[in-house]
Amino acid sequence: MAELDTVLIISPHFDDAIFSLGGAILDGYFKELSVLTVFPRSRYSLANIEKKIVSKVRMEEERKVMSLIGARMYFFSYSDASIRFRDKENDYMNIEIDFRGNLLAIGILRKIKAFLRKHTYSYYLFPLGFGQVDHVILRRIGIQFYLSGLPVIFYEDGSYDITTNRKNILDFVNSFPIPLEPYHLQFNNIQKKIKVINQYKSQINQQILRNICNAYELVQGEVIWLPKGQKNS
Repeated sequence: MAELDTVLIISPHFDDAIFSLGGAILDGYFKELSVLTVFPRSRYSLANIEKKIVSKVRMEEERKVMSLIGARMYFFSYSDASIRFRDKENDYMNIEIDFRGNLLAIGILRKIKAFLRKHTYSYYLFPLGFGQVDHVILRRIGIQFYLSGLPVIFYEDGSYDITTNRKNILDFVNSFPIPLEPYHLQFNNIQKKIKVINQYKSQINQQILRNICNAYELVQGEVIWLPKGQKNS
């Protein structure tokens, strides 16, 4: 696999890039990093803050972290599932979408295409897309970009319970519409990642931190998934 030189991480929400790939970022795997957040508007918080200011708080947290890691920060203006579905969590967890008939997904696809006409990268990292529907939408868009010839890589969505069970992840990957193979991004100090994650005070609790630490222990790092054959390109 070629060096991970200029990289764009397409992140569903503020924090997902760091929850998922923070260890590799801090360990210098990506020479030049940009993060594009697609769904920045939100009502979701694990902290005791008013829902009307959640988006502002999350934006401030993300700006601080992006400054700490030296990444370029971009974002669209889409509302996340917590706004689109309000507080009906069961309506937006672990569901699939019909991409062809989903106007939101089609609009995001077009907007990312327009963004990429102005910005070029060596690799484009999309979420594997397990868990919340916003992640699923970006997985489906990532597949579309891969099929169009873009050098796409998929990353494991950090903090979800599935990341603590490698068999479940393998089962998920085996059901993927394109064949993937793992590429391990190993690093030694999970506490560096946790220190940065702790900047996201509105989005963390002990369970999330445990999931991230347990996922690290299983692979001693983080895992990205490459379309087969890309590792040697």
